[in-house]
Amino acid sequence: MPQTIDLKAIGRSFEVIANPSASTCISTLYAKPNNKILLTHPQGDLDGTFGCLRAWVQKLARLHLPVVVNEMAEKHHVEVKKLIIRTQKTRWGSYSNSGTMSLNSKLMFLEKQYVELVILHEMAHMTYHDHSQKFWAHLVSFEPHALELDKHLNKLAREIPVWMHELA
Repeated sequence: MPQTIDLKAIGRSFEVIANPSASTCISTLYAKPNNKILLTHPQGDLDGTFGCLRAWVQKLARLHLPVVVNEMAEKHHVEVKKLIIRTQKTRWGSYSNSGTMSLNSKLMFLEKQYVELVILHEMAHMTYHDHSQKFWAHLVSFEPHALELDKHLNKLAREIPVWMHELA
């Protein structure tokens, strides 16, 4: 059970107050003032408890990430037709030919510059649907340090807490 949850994308750290229950009901999470969350959970039900934490992170991602996408879209004069936030296993984001941008809720654990890089990466796919030299040049036109940031991005996967991954 985590004692704290650091969501670097929003610059907040939450203290987890675990409240094991003898009940067999589902886990519940209540966000309290002062960056504390109360997690009531059936004792020994890690799947349910971690599922509750994942759902909470996803809820925060659905509140926060669209704001960042809108800011980046306005700044770079692009239109994002549809945005989906979900917990993906391997990708930080994707962009479909139908105009849907998908972002991983796990981005909440990364610093803002990396969140913005992923969003800009997907925005670059609006023009170039591959990873050609033209694509990378377009991405660099959005963010001059994109290539350096991109080198570090996949290394950051180890910063994602284990409980954010489905126990299938």
